[in-house]
Amino acid sequence: MEQAPVKTFTTRVETFLSEIFLVHVFDSKAPAKVSCRWRLSDFESPADADEPQYFHCLDLLLSIVPTSCADIGHQDNKNEGFIPFATGTYLENLVRTCCTIRASAAEGEIAIKVILVPRAGFLCRSDILKLRMRHSEFIDSVIPFSTPGGHFAPVTAYGGGTLLDLLPSSPGALLVKQSSLSHHEILDLLGKDLRVRLSFDWVLPTKPATRRAAVVGGRPVFDMKRGSYGAAGPFEAAQALGLSVIVLDQRGHWLEGERYSYLRDEFIAIDVTNDAELPLIIAEAVKGRDIDCVVTFSDEFVIATAKAAEILNLPTEPVQAILHAHYKDETRKLVENPNIQVLRLDSAEQLNDPSLTERLRTLQYPLIVKPCRGAGSRGVMRVNNHSSMRQAVQKMKEDGLSKHGILLETFVDGPEVDANLIIWDGELLFFEISDDFPCLADRADATIADNFTETLMLLPSRLDTDEIEMLRSSLHRSLLQLGFRSGVYHMEARVQNSSMSYKETDGILDLADANTTAKGRPDIFLIEVNARPPGLDCAFSTLYTYGVDLCALHFLRALGDRDCFAALSKPFSCFAQYWCGNCQVPMHRESILVPDDFFERVYQQLPEIVPHVSRAELFVQPETLVSPRGGCGFIAYFLLYSRTSRRHVLEMSDRVQKVSKKILDNRPRFNVDQGLQAIGLDEYNKQGNRQVSDQSSQKNRVRDCIQNLTLKQSVNSVTAASATAQLEIGTHKSSGMPPPDASNKVFDEDAMSPRSNGEDLVKMSQDALACLSQSNANRPHQPPQDLGEEPALVKATIERIRTIRDGPEDDQREGVTTHDGLEPIRQPTKCPLSYICDKAER
Repeated sequence: MEQAPVKTFTTRVETFLSEIFLVHVFDSKAPAKVSCRWRLSDFESPADADEPQYFHCLDLLLSIVPTSCADIGHQDNKNEGFIPFATGTYLENLVRTCCTIRASAAEGEIAIKVILVPRAGFLCRSDILKLRMRHSEFIDSVIPFSTPGGHFAPVTAYGGGTLLDLLPSSPGALLVKQSSLSHHEILDLLGKDLRVRLSFDWVLPTKPATRRAAVVGGRPVFDMKRGSYGAAGPFEAAQALGLSVIVLDQRGHWLEGERYSYLRDEFIAIDVTNDAELPLIIAEAVKGRDIDCVVTFSDEFVIATAKAAEILNLPTEPVQAILHAHYKDETRKLVENPNIQVLRLDSAEQLNDPSLTERLRTLQYPLIVKPCRGAGSRGVMRVNNHSSMRQAVQKMKEDGLSKHGILLETFVDGPEVDANLIIWDGELLFFEISDDFPCLADRADATIADNFTETLMLLPSRLDTDEIEMLRSSLHRSLLQLGFRSGVYHMEARVQNSSMSYKETDGILDLADANTTAKGRPDIFLIEVNARPPGLDCAFSTLYTYGVDLCALHFLRALGDRDCFAALSKPFSCFAQYWCGNCQVPMHRESILVPDDFFERVYQQLPEIVPHVSRAELFVQPETLVSPRGGCGFIAYFLLYSRTSRRHVLEMSDRVQKVSKKILDNRPRFNVDQGLQAIGLDEYNKQGNRQVSDQSSQKNRVRDCIQNLTLKQSVNSVTAASATAQLEIGTHKSSGMPPPDASNKVFDEDAMSPRSNGEDLVKMSQDALACLSQSNANRPHQPPQDLGEEPALVKATIERIRTIRDGPEDDQREGVTTHDGLEPIRQPTKCPLSYICDKAER
C-alpha cells in the first residue's frame, strides 16, 4: 500500500546560499576551509497536484581550500563570525569521501546532489540509493549516510536552517560527474534522472525487525580471486535487507571454512543427497535457531525447501503447486493447450507397449523430447521423425535423465522469451520479458546432437506490444492455474504465429517483421515454470536494467514482508534504463581449457566493449578442463548494455562470442606436460556442485578430473587424488541403471587421449598419493577429521583400478563386501567408465 508522502517544499529555491566550515581532510594538522554553496532543489512540481513527492533534493557546490594553523579562528567576513568546525558531522564524512574518490577535489568546485527523505521512516533496504542509481549517466558515486537506529526524519519546513541542520535528513549524496555542462545544467539533468529512479515508496514507516534466513544450498564458487561466486546476488540482497544468513549445504562446501565466513553468519553441514529425507533434515537442522524463513536459489532444492517450510510453519507457496511446476508433465495437465500434442512415457521401454502404438502413430513432427523433470536444458532434444524420436528417448535413458519420466510434446516454432513475474496475493506487481535468441536446435535441420543452450537474452523485448500484453496475461493466468499466489517466478514461453521472426540484416540476427501470412492468430505456448528467481546472471540483468532485485524479493516473499516486497517490486518509471544483452559463452566442445586471464584476453581484443560491460563472470574455475553435461554447459557470461541502440548490443555480443570461441580454441589441447590447477572431489564439493546422473556427463567429468590430476603436481593435486580415490566403480546407485556390460571398455581413446589404459590411471593415482602428505598442511577448507582417511581410500582405489584392468581377485566375487568403503565390484571383467559412481560428482 502506497503511503501519502509529507509535502514540505512546493517551490524551488533558485538562489544559492553560502556557508564556510572547517573540516579535517588532509594529513596536515590544519583543517581545510570548505566553502559550501547550496539550495533546496525540488525540481518542477508534478503536473498533478495530488501526485506524491517521493524525495527532496539539495544541490551542493563544494570548494576546498587548505589552510594553515594561523588561519584557524580568523573571522569569516561573509558570515560575519568565526568559521565553525564541521567535525563529526555528515559534511565532514561527505568532504572526506569526495577527496578520496576524486583526487582533484581541492582544485575546483565539486557538484553534489544530496537526497532528503520526504517523510519520517526507514529505508526499505540499506543500499537503496546505490541500487537505483547504478549506471546513471550523471554521477560518479553514491556516498551513503547513516543515522542511529536507521531512522531518518524529514525536513518539515525551511526556516533558515543551516546546511548542517539539513544533512541529517539525508540517507546519501550523489557525486556528480565532471562534465562540459555547467553545474546548474547537470544538476538539473540529474534531478530529472532521480525522478525516473526514485519515484516509489523507498522510505517505510516501520523499522524491520532483526530476521534470520536459512538458505539451502550455498551454490558454487567460480573465481574468488575476482570475487565471483554463485550466491553473490542473494548474499548482497540479504545484507542490504539486514538479514542474518545461515547456509545449509554438504560438509566440505567452500562456505563452511573460516576463509569465507564473512559471507554468512553460520554454516550447517547437512546431507543434501537424500531427496526423500531432505525436508526433515533441513527442519531438524534449523530447529531452535529462531529462523524467520527458509529459502533456496538452487533448482534441485526448491521442492525440499518448500516442504521444510511447511514443517516449520514458515511462509511458503503450496508444495503441490511447486510440484506441478517442477514436473513438466504435471504442468501440461493443468495448463492445457488444445493445439499441443503431449505424451508422457514412464520409461524408454514403454515405446514398445502395444497400447501406445496408435498414439505414437498419430504424433505430428517435429517434437520435443525432454525429461519430465530437469534443468539447464539438459536432455532436451528436437526430433523430426519417428526414428530420431526413438533415438532421443534411448539417449535420454542412457544418459540417466529418464528416471522421472520422459515427455514428448509438439515443437512450437516462434520467438522464445524468458519472463520474470512478481505476484502478491495473486496480483501481478512486475512483469518483464527478454528475447531468447535462437539456438542450434531451433534450426529446421536440427538433429538430436543439437542442443537448446542459450546464446543471448536481450531485454527489453522487441516483440509487438500486443504480443507482450498477451504474454503478460497468459503467463500470469498460468501461475494462478498452478496454484501460486505470491512470489518470484521465472518462466519460459514461445509466441506461436508471431508477427515477428528472426532475420539476419547486415550480418546481425534480430527480430523483424515476419512479412508472411500467419497460419493463425498469435498464441502463447508455455514451456516451463520455475518457482524461484532466474539464474543469477539473468537476475543481475533484470536488476541493472529495471532496478528490481529478484533475489531480495525472493527473501521478502519467504519472510511474508508485504510492504517491502511491494516497494521493491517497482521498476524505473521509464521501465528499462537501457538495452541489455546477457551474452553467453557456451561449452562448444569437450575438454575446453579455460584460461585464468580469459576476460583480459577478450578485452584486449575488444577494447571498445569495455565501457559497455556491466558485469562479466566465469561459470567455471579458471585453469581447468571443462566439458558439456547432457549436451549443455556454459563457461562465462557478459552483461552488455547500450543507450545507443539495440543493434549496438547485438553487434557487441556477436563480437564477444566469436572472440571468446577463438580464445578458447587457441588454448592448447590437453597435454600431460602442462601445468594446470588440479580439480577433484573436495574442490568440486566446495564449489557447491551437485551430482549429475547422466552417463555422458560422468564420462566427461571423470575424464577431465583425471586429466587435471595428471597436469600439475601441486598443493591442489591432493584434491584430485581424493577425486580419483572416490571414482567408485560399480552400479550407479542413483540412476537405477543395470549392471555394466562386460564388453565395454573402461576408458576409450577419445575419453582419455593421450592416456587410454588402466596402467596410466594407476600411475596417476600413485602420483597423486605421493604428493598427498606434503600437501595436506595447505588445505584450509578440508575438515581435519577427514584427512587421515584419504591415503587409505587412494590406495583402495588404485587396487580397484587394477581390478578393472586385470579382473577381480578371488575375494571380490558378486555380493562380497569389501573393506575399503566402496561398493563391491559386480562384474568380473572390465566396467564402462560411464558407471563411475556418483561420489565423483557430489
